[in-house]
Amino acid sequence: MYNITLNELETIFTLDYNSYNSLAKLEKLIPRHKLTILEKGETLIYQKDPINYFYFLLNGRLSAVNQITWNTDNVIDYLEPLDMVGLIEYLNHINFYTAYVVADTKSIVYKIRKDVFEQMLQTNTSLCYKTLFLLGKIAGSNMHRAEARRLFHPLDMLGHYLFLESRAHLPYVCPITRSMLAEKLHINLRSLYRYLDTLNTMNYIEIKHGKICINSDNFEKLESRYGNVIL
Repeated sequence: MYNITLNELETIFTLDYNSYNSLAKLEKLIPRHKLTILEKGETLIYQKDPINYFYFLLNGRLSAVNQITWNTDNVIDYLEPLDMVGLIEYLNHINFYTAYVVADTKSIVYKIRKDVFEQMLQTNTSLCYKTLFLLGKIAGSNMHRAEARRLFHPLDMLGHYLFLESRAHLPYVCPITRSMLAEKLHINLRSLYRYLDTLNTMNYIEIKHGKICINSDNFEKLESRYGNVIL
């Protein structure tokens, strides 16, 4: 069983995703019962469901809808081959899916149990390297799409960044200048000052002697808003 699954994964990682991989073509490489066919509009996973499986998208396109109660526009991303659903959450020690994933077109996915994939990564360096390479591709694509479409309002980009940076220790004092922060987050400097004032008024941060500070009360509010958000 181990070798069969490993061969299937090796096939998945070596396929040419610049060309169309039809079901007929994939069935010659991977047993039909290992493939899941999604019709357009069909839901693959639900937000908050436990991560028991990873899914490799081999054909088609999926929409990831991250429903955040305070955001009137759902954060939407698109997945195209080769992509892997559940990997980002897993690496962030989140044990549930953070978004709904719905077929934007007719799609084909390969499903593997999380514990099986974990074991294979720990015992096969080649598979581990290929997964790391795929992770880099996914992260790069996510960053590019997020910058291109500005999925988050810059105010929340700033708040989310400060939340992540302050998790390690409290109280937190931002060590970089406002100019550096604006450049890092691709936010206009004048707008950054305005967003900082807003976060300060909302008690998400404190401004002390010109420094951006976060205490335990601030962090509690930041965590409530951004704790389950992955960009």
